[in-house]
Amino acid sequence: MENFMKPNDLKMRNELEKLETLTPEQFALALCGWYEVNDEEKRKEKWSKLGREVNEFKRGDIVYSRYHGFGVYIGDEEMMPFGENGYKWMRPVDLFELELIAPVESRFDIE
Repeated sequence: MENFMKPNDLKMRNELEKLETLTPEQFALALCGWYEVNDEEKRKEKWSKLGREVNEFKRGDIVYSRYHGFGVYIGDEEMMPFGENGYKWMRPVDLFELELIAPVESRFDIE
């Protein structure tokens, strides 16, 4: 039984999330071992649901940077990280280091 994967195993959760994005045809192929789900496809689908290209950030998006933490994307490859007392100084960022947390269209605090 030690080889049995537990439902709370993080790797298994990631694999199950990938399966949720498959079309019925892709799922059938995956069951036969003829289709491999990769993170790039999942990433493209996530962005296309927003009507954006991959890494197409908009001013006002809430983002996460592994170097600067959480903040607001302000455009021109710059973000303003959140600080304890509000915002800090603007920081230049590489778009590939950012992760979209909330698109500006879903924010209720701005119009």
